[in-house]
Amino acid sequence: GAQRRRKGPTLRHDMAVSLEELFNGRTTQIAVERTVLLGDKKAQRCAPCAGCGFVVQRRLVGFGAEQDVRSTCPACKGRGSIFAMERTRALLSVCIEPGMYPGDHVVLRGAADETDPDVEPGDIV
Repeated sequence: GAQRRRKGPTLRHDMAVSLEELFNGRTTQIAVERTVLLGDKKAQRCAPCAGCGFVVQRRLVGFGAEQDVRSTCPACKGRGSIFAMERTRALLSVCIEPGMYPGDHVVLRGAADETDPDVEPGDIV
């Protein structure tokens, strides 16, 4: 079968809505700040791991003996490249359907932060 992409975290955005708006419905806009990827062209080789995706740390294990410990690079998460990102402000439309109840949620799919090209952006609820 097809492999599903991982999905980023869901962000919560609370909104005050009147009973009249819940009864009649309304479309409104919310302003959110989100991180967006600038594209594959902006990928740079990771400096801490020199592009190999892992780092080696030398540890003293006792009586002058040393051990090399290899671990995934925390800077690039093992990818070997770091992608350029920027914070942007976006206006998103939220449709409050007539007859919604207090506490109901509107889900804006894929509208959360883009932080990794291998991970689908999360939702804003």
